Amino acid sequence: MMRAGAAGSTEPRRRGRTPGMTISAVIITRNEEQSIGRCLGAIADWIDEIIVVDSGSTDRTQAIVESFPMARFIAAGWDGYGANKNRGNEAARGDYILSLDADEEVSPELRAAILAVRPQLDGTTAFAMNRLARYGERWIRHSGWYPDWQLRLFPRAGSRWNAALVHERVELAPGVRRERLSGHLLHHAYATVSEHIAKANAYSSLRARELAGGRWLLLRGVWKAKVRFLKHYLVGRGFLDGYPGLMIAIVSAFTVFAAHAKAREMATRR
Repeated sequence: MMRAGAAGSTEPRRRGRTPGMTISAVIITRNEEQSIGRCLGAIADWIDEIIVVDSGSTDRTQAIVESFPMARFIAAGWDGYGANKNRGNEAARGDYILSLDADEEVSPELRAAILAVRPQLDGTTAFAMNRLARYGERWIRHSGWYPDWQLRLFPRAGSRWNAALVHERVELAPGVRRERLSGHLLHHAYATVSEHIAKANAYSSLRARELAGGRWLLLRGVWKAKVRFLKHYLVGRGFLDGYPGLMIAIVSAFTVFAAHAKAREMATRR
């Protein structure tokens, strides 16, 4: 096997000095000019390769991505979160995939944890990282949003995202064990309530397509919305997160109800 960076090599060029398997970051985007520079800037000086799968951005996303020499910008259609992430994994050449969203940022502590385990990577272990979300100016440490362990560093061979329309999950090859890394994956979730509501509207439409038809969809939606509010605000102690905690509970409840209402609307049109 040729070393990374050798002439004619099909492997990503190793940028850091830490030995071990190569790591490709895979990110899907659409109009992420506000976030993508921060995301890439946190990994550009130590990751081996960056793959960005973009689904029709009309802003400066492509120009920002292409300003990073190790990044590859791939224009693609939109086939769903899991499908587009799989497209990026297939284009990657690293031994491991670091899967990120454009509004996420690897913290210095998490970076150190990844570099510390890299010499021991052998394709038999995948790693989860604790995601810490920011809402407005506040980091959310309750509301059912934290701790939020996400499996994001895994062997490329044999791993694949499932076809769920929302909340997709990566499926690992048999026998791959899971471990946890220290440090935070910083999630710059919502700068404003308007952004949260817009995302909730989009997610509820996708969720409506997954819901089975049947009777009492609206009543089920009302009941589940109430449960969701209580889950975030009381059980998840969202009241400790102040105003953002209240908004998380309200908008999450709205998302659940809207999904059921949209599912009922779809059923009546068939």
